Amino acid sequence: MVVVIGSLQCIAEEYLFRGIFMQTLGSWIKVPVIAVLLQASVFAVQHKYDVYGLMSVLISGVAFGAVAWITRGLEAGCAMHIMNNVPVFYLVAAGLTGLSGSSNLITVIYTVCVDGAFVLVMWILRIKTHLFDEVKKNDLAIWNEKHSK
Repeated sequence: MVVVIGSLQCIAEEYLFRGIFMQTLGSWIKVPVIAVLLQASVFAVQHKYDVYGLMSVLISGVAFGAVAWITRGLEAGCAMHIMNNVPVFYLVAAGLTGLSGSSNLITVIYTVCVDGAFVLVMWILRIKTHLFDEVKKNDLAIWNEKHSK
């Protein structure tokens, strides 16, 4: 139940904040960085945490937004969000920690490192492999021609 409900909650947040909110802002503002920062700020204030917790959520929101922009989709951000939240849900369910939202500077540093590493991997994949490039009609024609023989 933790995996299903926790995952659905993460996916719903991604669709709301990075899907609807960030893409709507992006269509109005045309500067991706502003859209990423604004959606991350709204995402952070929706969480009732202490200062370090809010900083951590803000950093994650920026990372989720950056991943959505880099990959041109929500799938990688959903996976990242699930990998971030579901282990915490298990710890809470096992009674090993609470959902108090209290954090410290170590939590913020950890968030910067882990989320930053994921964003960096996505960026390298985009640059080196063109994995997230848009498919054009000509690309499909070339692929079909090449593979129809």
